[in-house]
Amino acid sequence: MKRAILLGALSVVAMGATVQVASAAGSVAVYVGYADGIRASGNSFFPNPWDGSAGVTFLGAGTNYDSGAIMFVNNTAANITLDQGFHVDGFHNGADFQLWDSLIGASGTVITPGHKLILTQTADNNFDSSDQPILGQGSKTSDQPVIHAGFDGNAFNTYVDTKQVLNTGGFDLASLGTNEALNWRLIGTTGIENPGGAVPEPGVVGLLASGIVCGGSLILRRRARK
Repeated sequence: MKRAILLGALSVVAMGATVQVASAAGSVAVYVGYADGIRASGNSFFPNPWDGSAGVTFLGAGTNYDSGAIMFVNNTAANITLDQGFHVDGFHNGADFQLWDSLIGASGTVITPGHKLILTQTADNNFDSSDQPILGQGSKTSDQPVIHAGFDGNAFNTYVDTKQVLNTGGFDLASLGTNEALNWRLIGTTGIENPGGAVPEPGVVGLLASGIVCGGSLILRRRARK
């Protein structure tokens, strides 16, 4: 049974999941999703957990969510701290979102063991990442959003949204007349074709991290912020 779980976990890695492992930050699972609370139909895929869920620190605000969303999960036995300067770029129109510094705070935001940190819009429409720019499906782009995050005072790491969840497939998903909500999934594993996402149990995420390190298959996209 354990072997089957490990093989399943490693298959997720083969699909392109990016899990950051560093001596200072430990093991951090990176998830992406899209929150759409303004279109009534199809919102069963709204990211869950969310604001108010157990074990969640939520850096966001607004009355109507139409926003990309990023979640970090601390799978270590120690606190880790997200530093100011967190931002998201890589969009077709050159947009670069750095909205969270005041919420993160000068001393950073701590993620305790087993807990989650979610970052999304901080006001209505200020992280509408599906509209960068507004395009129909026939004009979709191949641009892949990039998340830049620094932990515990170390150099910034980059996480590439290769499945284009934050920019909803490279076009404005709402142009199809559908709700844009996309539930959480490990970054790089699945895109808009799977709106329900996939959130592994914490034990499976731990196997991902350990299996990747032991197997030498870990893909780290790490670069210091310029």
